Amino acid sequence: MKAKFIINPVAGGGKGRRTWEAVQKMLSQEGYTYDYAFSSYPQEAITLARQAATEGFDVVAAVGGDGTVNEVANGIMGSGAALGIVPAGTGCDYIRSLPLSPDPLRAARRVFSGRRLIVDAGLVNGRYFLGVTGMGMDAEVCRRVNESLSWLWGRAAYIAGMLATLATFRPQPVCIELDEGMIATEVILVAVANARYFGGGMLIAPQANIFDGRLDVCIVQGMSKLETLQVFPRIFTGGHTNHPSFQAHRSRRVRVTGADSASIQAEGELIGYLPLEAEIVPKALAVMVE
Repeated sequence: MKAKFIINPVAGGGKGRRTWEAVQKMLSQEGYTYDYAFSSYPQEAITLARQAATEGFDVVAAVGGDGTVNEVANGIMGSGAALGIVPAGTGCDYIRSLPLSPDPLRAARRVFSGRRLIVDAGLVNGRYFLGVTGMGMDAEVCRRVNESLSWLWGRAAYIAGMLATLATFRPQPVCIELDEGMIATEVILVAVANARYFGGGMLIAPQANIFDGRLDVCIVQGMSKLETLQVFPRIFTGGHTNHPSFQAHRSRRVRVTGADSASIQAEGELIGYLPLEAEIVPKALAVMVE
């Protein structure tokens, strides 16, 4: 088993580096053979992971948050190499849909001793994603978290970002094209989910399944700021799905059009602007799990 770790040292406000120091000590003490590299700028992990796959590594493991996992996955997609995940970032939402421990040391051991689980991936505007992509308030929250709230992590970062965003955010008119037809409405957000969680533990798509060959499209229609504040806490338990402003659809393909200035996020990172074009890629990737 040849394994290489790709570390984002600034993930989670420095948690990536601290986690790697602990993991590296454990790997050395327990006699594992491995290689590693640090990423130093956005999207470098894609290049590092692609190079590792080309060099014949069986597993390429991301040490960081969902953004780092996303980059490593994009680098190895189609190569036959499996993805390893050592959680060490702000959100770490994707592993909540996997049989994988959130403990970094245990997760690192599974890079070598775990089983390969074949999962679906999504493709949005030419880039793969494993968890959730979308537009609207969630993309604006991601922008605020990444720009000015990186010293927080997990749920606290996204709650702070949401409260800051709510002050100025307005519902946005969009057109959503699905397998079943077209929807024109004003939205707070549109989340296109392969996995169930985003935003540091928000259960945005309780029915999402990483094996079913479908994307779960979660639409939150426009509502007042007060009502948004009242509904927001329910997302952590999935209780928002009973609200009349929420719609859920399943589709192989999704296209969202609207104002050109509306941002798109994928795995908590901004990746561009509308239109958003997404599709499911069944059985796209092997992930090392328990």
